[in-house]
Amino acid sequence: MIVFDEAGKKKAFIAANRFGLGSDPEILDVIGRDARGWLIDQLHAGDDAFPYLRGLPTSTQMIAEFLRARSDANTRQKFNKERAAPLYRMEVYRRTVAAVRTGTPFRERLVRFWSNHFTISVTVGRLRPVAGAYEREAIRPHVTGRFVDLLTAVTRHPAMLIYLDNAQSAGENSSFGRRRRRGLNENLAREILELHTLGVGGGYNQMDVTEFAKILTGWRFRGPRFDDPGHFAFVKFMHEPGPKTLLGKTYPENGVEEGIQALQDIARHPSTAKFIATKLARHFISDTPPDDAVEKLRSIFVESDGDLAAVSRALVELPYAWEEPFTKIKTPAELSISAFRLLGMPERQRQAMAPFRLLGQMPFSA
Repeated sequence: MIVFDEAGKKKAFIAANRFGLGSDPEILDVIGRDARGWLIDQLHAGDDAFPYLRGLPTSTQMIAEFLRARSDANTRQKFNKERAAPLYRMEVYRRTVAAVRTGTPFRERLVRFWSNHFTISVTVGRLRPVAGAYEREAIRPHVTGRFVDLLTAVTRHPAMLIYLDNAQSAGENSSFGRRRRRGLNENLAREILELHTLGVGGGYNQMDVTEFAKILTGWRFRGPRFDDPGHFAFVKFMHEPGPKTLLGKTYPENGVEEGIQALQDIARHPSTAKFIATKLARHFISDTPPDDAVEKLRSIFVESDGDLAAVSRALVELPYAWEEPFTKIKTPAELSISAFRLLGMPERQRQAMAPFRLLGQMPFSA
C-alpha cells in the first residue's frame, strides 16, 4: 500500500475523477504518486474495452438486417422489438461494463468525450441497432490518433450519413437530381462546420454550408441490392458536378476526393484548433477555462497537426485542473458510472440501465 500525503491524495482524487471515470477501492494505489504519469501512460496503451465489446455486430451487419426488414410494417415492427431493442440494451450494458472495469479510464473518458462531440442519437429509431457499432468503429480507433482521421471516419460512417440525412442528399444538377427532382440536404455540412470543427463564429457563412453540402453529395452507403450493404459508397450520379468554393478555396470536380480534401482542410483550419481546444478545456477544467489554457491546447493542436494524444497530454500537464478540483460536476451518466465503479456493477441489464433512465441521460441519445 502506498502512503500518501495530502497533496498526493488530492492529485490522485483529481486524476480518478476529473480525468477518469470515478474512484474505486484500489484506485489510489493504482495511480500511485505520479498521477500525471498514470494518465499519460493511458494515451499510449491499447483499448482494453474491446474484451467487453467482443462479439457485438458491426454496423454493416445491422444495416443489412434493417434493409431486409423494412419491406413491410409488420416485419419492421418485429425487427425493432426482437432485434433492435434487445441489441441496444446489450450495447449499453457492455459499454457500461467496459467503463466500470477498464484499467485505462482516462482513455475511456476520451471515447465518451469524442462520441458526444460527434454525436448521433437513438431518438432517430433507425440508429438504435447501430449506435454502439458507430462508437466502436468510428470513434474508439481514433481518440489518440489524428483529428482529421477521426473526422473523416465519422463523416463516412453510415450512422452519421443516416443521422444527418446525407444519404438522401443529391445535387440538383446531378443526373439523379434532375431525373427525380431531389435536391440538396445541408444537415451534415452544417453540423460539421458548426458543431464538429469551426464552431459558431468560426468564419463560415451560409454559402459555405451550401457549397460544402454540394461537395458531400453522393456520400452514402450501399443498399440491399449489393453484396456488401451498409458499406460506405460514393454514388457518382447523385454528386453535384462542377467546381465548388468552400472557405475561399475552390475545389475542382473530383468526385469523392473533393470531400476528402475538404475535410482535411477543415480539420487544419485555425478556427477548428481554437474550437476543439476550448471544448476540451471546458470539459476537463471549467465551464469558463483560462484563456492561456485554451491557447496552449490550440498551439499543440496546430503544431502536431491535430495529434489528439499530444493534445490530451498537454491537457493533463496544464496546472489549472490540478489546482481547482471542484469547478466541475458530473453528468448523470458520469455519476452513474462512478457509483458502479465504487459499489459494483449490477448483473442484470435493466438494473444497469435504470440510473441512466431515471436521471434522464440514456446512452447514445445526444
